[in-house]
Amino acid sequence: MKKNIFQFFCALAPLLVRADGSLYFENEEPLVLEERRSEWIEKELVDISDYEDGSLERITLETPYQHDQSMLPADSTLQKIPSRFQLPVKQASGFSGAEFLYWKLDEAATTSYAVYTPAGTPVYTKNHTSIGTDVFFGEWKQVFPEWSPGFRVKGGYRFERDLWELAGVYTFYFTDGNDQTADKSELAAPLGDFIEPLFGVDVGSEGVNIKAKLNFWYHVGDIELAREFVATPYISIRFAVGSTIAFIEQKINFSYFGNYFFGTFRLKETQEFENLYKWTFKGGGVKLSTRSRWDLGRGFSLLFGGGYSSLYGNFKNIIKATVQPTAQANPAVLPSSGTISDVTINNGKVAFATQLDGGVSWNQGFSNFNLELFAKYELNTWFNITDQYRAVNDTVTFDTIPSFYDPPLNLQGIKIGATVNF
Repeated sequence: MKKNIFQFFCALAPLLVRADGSLYFENEEPLVLEERRSEWIEKELVDISDYEDGSLERITLETPYQHDQSMLPADSTLQKIPSRFQLPVKQASGFSGAEFLYWKLDEAATTSYAVYTPAGTPVYTKNHTSIGTDVFFGEWKQVFPEWSPGFRVKGGYRFERDLWELAGVYTFYFTDGNDQTADKSELAAPLGDFIEPLFGVDVGSEGVNIKAKLNFWYHVGDIELAREFVATPYISIRFAVGSTIAFIEQKINFSYFGNYFFGTFRLKETQEFENLYKWTFKGGGVKLSTRSRWDLGRGFSLLFGGGYSSLYGNFKNIIKATVQPTAQANPAVLPSSGTISDVTINNGKVAFATQLDGGVSWNQGFSNFNLELFAKYELNTWFNITDQYRAVNDTVTFDTIPSFYDPPLNLQGIKIGATVNF
């Protein structure tokens, strides 16, 4: 029995020595090997350069999984196209892409332009008779930006050494918004009341019409050094590190029309009081991001990604108030025209940003390129770039105490795009 076992392992030993993951075919008939070689070259299972010497004695497939397409799922596009144009791409190549953005800007508190009560109740009361303390009434009026289009373009090159990618990305977005509130009170009826929250001024209730307009610009550029890794046959993960620059600007104009600051009630526009609130951030820093792809088959994939940026730059904040020329202005309260306030804050600061996205894609490989189409949801959140000092009333005569606001700024919406690997 022991002798038989020993003979069995002696016979198996040559196979164990050669069991290195390769397939070998030796001592086959020349015509049979020629047919096999032609078939494999036609299916791109082997490189013809391996057989320039005409040798047919030994054929080696070094990585059966990579070359033998019969081991792949039946619905995989890998059966139909060269492996160098499948995702992830495994060769040096250029790539480019474009995205259509349809986003919404969301901010909290910083786009409010008035506090309003429709009739009979003042917005602010000190030592309220029934409560015994300072109280506010009314509704915050805000200007909300519209859903607006934008775009993102990218281009880069994937190097042969370790398949590292060097890419440039540019994102542009612009949006605006308008809103207004008017007091429709009659002379004999209880009048509404407005407080302008930027300076804490009671702009009265004498036929006031308040308008607000917002403009927002967003420019971000990235330079990425990235590498995609295959985690499983169906999942790949891409890591990227690089530099980022940003130019972000927001401008809001608040205009007040009416007979406020007068002792008589008139329901026509006579005087314009305009506030300009504008801030800009210009800076640069570093960005880290990751993206994952889960292959579902038939060219479809699920995509998820995220990123983090830290930037240092210049922050500039301008708060300006003017009175437009009018013959009916009350010089005892405000000058007939000119600038009544002009304050600028200009300093350096650190800003932070996060990015999250997810969606689906479809890709198709061709003989000379790969095309990927995708649709995703994206959320960008910026911190420490929306500084505001808003006034809070302190007395019945409307003395004010500045209150600091710095809410996050959010850009969210869908993106639809295409990427081409050459």
